[in-house]
Amino acid sequence: MRAYRLRTLGLLTLTPLLMLALLSWRYGWGGALRVMLPATAAIVLTPPLLALVGVGFSFFGAMGLVLVLSIGTDYALFCAEDRDRDAAILVSVCLAMLTTSLSFGLLAFSDVAAVRAFGATMLTGVLLAFLLAPSVKQRRGLVPERRKR
Repeated sequence: MRAYRLRTLGLLTLTPLLMLALLSWRYGWGGALRVMLPATAAIVLTPPLLALVGVGFSFFGAMGLVLVLSIGTDYALFCAEDRDRDAAILVSVCLAMLTTSLSFGLLAFSDVAAVRAFGATMLTGVLLAFLLAPSVKQRRGLVPERRKR
């Protein structure tokens, strides 16, 4: 399992760089960095926060971080695309976070160590990504106007 955990961490290092390149196509490099920051911060902060409460880092925690990266990026993208600062967008992201936290986060209370590690990682990471996602809304010029075809 150690080898799989290391491979997963390697891919978790490479994936944000590939995502950054794709996001820069739409947002430019500065905007792409801004969109990736909440999810990246969540995957960096989650393992040390879990270590503080005694949850070890395993392959299942690493797999949870992969999902946190993708889900956290989705939250940030929805916030970045919100040009009009519509409250419905934030409510939608909040509801998505609640359903994800309930479905995956309840696994943190399992008696099986692997399931507990996965659930705790998901719960912590998704909450962090959600709390940081609205930070991408601070500038109105982040999202370029769409061209009419």
